[in-house]
Amino acid sequence: MPNFLTPAIMLKRVEYGDHDLILTFLTRADGKISAIAKFAKKSVKRFGGALELFSSIQIVYTTSPNKGGLSVLKEASILDPFSEIRADMVKTAYASYWAELINGWMESDVKNNDIYSLFLAALLAISRRDKTEREISAIFQMKFLAESGLTPRLGECLVCRSHIDQMKAEKIGFNLEKGGVVCPACTTIAPVNFHLSKGTLKQLLWIAEKTIDQAQRARFSPASLNEATQLLEAFVPFHMGKEPKSLRFLRQLRRMA
Repeated sequence: MPNFLTPAIMLKRVEYGDHDLILTFLTRADGKISAIAKFAKKSVKRFGGALELFSSIQIVYTTSPNKGGLSVLKEASILDPFSEIRADMVKTAYASYWAELINGWMESDVKNNDIYSLFLAALLAISRRDKTEREISAIFQMKFLAESGLTPRLGECLVCRSHIDQMKAEKIGFNLEKGGVVCPACTTIAPVNFHLSKGTLKQLLWIAEKTIDQAQRARFSPASLNEATQLLEAFVPFHMGKEPKSLRFLRQLRRMA
């Protein structure tokens, strides 16, 4: 079987037996893959220090000869350990949430360079402290939805198609089930779950349309960040069909703070 070489970011790590690990990676070349690292708990030469969550690494692996079987991780070397993230509980909680979204939403073996680049950029930003964790997370979630083809409809009423600039109300309702904004005249047809300002809606639309580098320049006011967080952390789990465990933990940390 041929060896495959690719940069990767670890999404999930599960112990298997006394010596092995089952690992899930987001790779630049092959999308999401799962691989078994045999004797990983003892093999310093092949894996020493590289098999940590969120680490940016270079991996060598072979595919399984059996359809649906696990690949085998042969080697791994560190590109960027992102140790600053794992040393901070809040940063770890955010990175865990992003990793859980990717792992839960992406199909295996489907290449997606944009999602890989987005995750790497978010990890770099949170480790460098370019802006607050909540700002980085809002940008990540909005871009993740855009790259996955799941952008909520924020520019016009999902019932009558009127543009948000034509709506007289400053706060516009949002319907989670249908995934879009609803003008005041149409709330009897599509009830709303919460309201957002036009400024927040336009900012999120701007982020969705820009490149990753451009989107990371976005700055939020405290009120706008609260609204964006409310929308995205409700919309994403609703359309995933479950609330990520990492999001529950993240919310607990916020309440404690």
